Amino acid sequence: MTFVLALAVITFSSASLNAQTKAEIVSEYSDAIAMLKTNPDESITTLNGLLEKVETLEEEEDKVELKTKISEKMPVAYFQAGAYYYKRKKYEEAIVQFETAKVEADKQGNEAIAKKAGGVLPKLYLAVGQMKAKEDNLDEAISYFTKSIAAKPKSYATYYQRGLAYKKQEKSDEATADLTKAIELTKGKTEKAATINAAAKKALKGLYIGQAKAAGSADDAIALLQKASELGGSEEDASQIAYELGKAYKKKGDNSTACSSFAKVTAGPYVESAKYERDVELKCN
Repeated sequence: MTFVLALAVITFSSASLNAQTKAEIVSEYSDAIAMLKTNPDESITTLNGLLEKVETLEEEEDKVELKTKISEKMPVAYFQAGAYYYKRKKYEEAIVQFETAKVEADKQGNEAIAKKAGGVLPKLYLAVGQMKAKEDNLDEAISYFTKSIAAKPKSYATYYQRGLAYKKQEKSDEATADLTKAIELTKGKTEKAATINAAAKKALKGLYIGQAKAAGSADDAIALLQKASELGGSEEDASQIAYELGKAYKKKGDNSTACSSFAKVTAGPYVESAKYERDVELKCN
C-alpha cells in the first residue's frame, strides 16, 4: 500500500513538473513572436511546440483559446520567415516558408497573407529557375519555371526562360510552344515586354534555322525557314535566312529561286558564300 501511494505521488509530481501553466505558455509565445525577425526557424519550432504544450492544460477553455491564438499566428510567422530569407537572397529557403505560409493562411482563412504569399512565389520560382538554368541544372530549372507559370499563367518572362531551357535540352516542340507563347503575351505591352518579345523571336528563329539545317528534305527546310522569316529581325538575320533558303532551293533543284534567295544576302558572314553560290556554283544571271 505504501509503495502504491509513493508511486502515485511520484507520478503526480512528474506530471506537475512537465505540465505548463497558461501564463508560462503565453510567455513563451511572446518570446517566440519577438524572435521571428532574428531567428525565424527557432521561433516557428517554438510555436509548433506550444501547440502540443497547450494540450497539457487542464481547462478546456484555455486550450481552445491558446490553440486558436497560436494557430492564427502561424501564417504570419511563416510569411515573416519567408521575408527573412528573401532579404538575405536565400531564395529556395524563402520559397519553402512562403509556400507554407500560403497553406497555413488558406487553412486559417487569412486572405491577406494568402494573397501576399501567392504574389511573391511566382517571382521566386522564376528567380530560382534562372539560377538553376545558369548552373545547367535544366530539369530543376524547368520544374521551377513550371511552378511559376502555374501560379501566374500570363508570365511572359517565365515562358521565355522555360523555352530557352527546353531549347538547351533540344526539346524542339516544347521550346517552340513556350517561345511562341512568350511572343504572343508580349504583343503591344511595356518596354520590358518588348525586350522579351525580341529575344523570344530571336531564339525561335535560331530554333527554326537549326531544325531547317537538320531537316531530311528540302521542302521541310524551306517551310521552317519561311516561319523564321515571318518573325522579322535585323538585316543580318534576314540574310542568314535567305542564305539557308538558297541552299534549300538549290538542294531541291530550283536554281532560279535559289539565285533569288542568295541575292538577298546583303549583310553578315554569309555575303561572300552567297556570292560564290551565285557566281560559281549556280552561275546566276
